[in-house]
Amino acid sequence: MRNAQRRLADHALVKELAAAGFTGPVFDVAVTEFASYGIAVLMAWMRTGQIFGKCMAKGRPVSGSTSQWSRDDRLEIAVETTARALKYFLGEVLAPLQWLGGAIMIAALVAFQLRR
Repeated sequence: MRNAQRRLADHALVKELAAAGFTGPVFDVAVTEFASYGIAVLMAWMRTGQIFGKCMAKGRPVSGSTSQWSRDDRLEIAVETTARALKYFLGEVLAPLQWLGGAIMIAALVAFQLRR
């Protein structure tokens, strides 16, 4: 899906979620999808070491190497980071309708992960 189409779809989803009071089955599915995507992205970035460059680019430098981390270590970090970013994104950005569709919604969530 092209970016413009994705933004339109995201805008429609936000309107639907807001109309339902950010509760219910559509909201639950959306949150699950956001979390799954966020965890997968972080797992890949930690596996390849890209996470260090991504954090540096956001002004959050982290030193070290993920080469000694087990998959379980990476998963724990990815889940915790995604949970924190998702909580912030839902409570401070999405629910108060501060996200206005300028960026693709899932990309905005990933950006918040790097800040958490």
